Amino acid sequence: MVYTAIPPAPRRSALASYDYDPLDDLLYDWYCREHGYSPVVGYGREAASNSSAVSSDQWDHADDVINRRIEAYVMPLVSACIDDLCGDYRLAILTEQRNRLGPTVYRNPRAGDRQPEVYKEAKDAIAPRLRRRGVEW
Repeated sequence: MVYTAIPPAPRRSALASYDYDPLDDLLYDWYCREHGYSPVVGYGREAASNSSAVSSDQWDHADDVINRRIEAYVMPLVSACIDDLCGDYRLAILTEQRNRLGPTVYRNPRAGDRQPEVYKEAKDAIAPRLRRRGVEW
């Protein structure tokens, strides 16, 4: 590596041309939460004897506790709203979030080159459903 006194020009962000809004953030958080859950067929996520066990929050910061409780309430509502959408919109949201999570290699076979427009339509369709259920972003 060559070190110079003149720093290189800053790189442009890949998201600089993207029309961003906070709903994208909510959908990305929802996708990350759903992506992390992987049920194993035939095995429960917890033992039946420990199903009512709760760990203490006494050492956690109050903001973290509140955020976890809000997330536990909001994310199932987002899932229900996603399930209410038509298949094309659901696929557009999943494809967009999957591409944001990792490399942009996934394509929506139903939308093709219209993926950005279909994703915007899907966001427009899900926003009133989320508001109706009391989800804010």
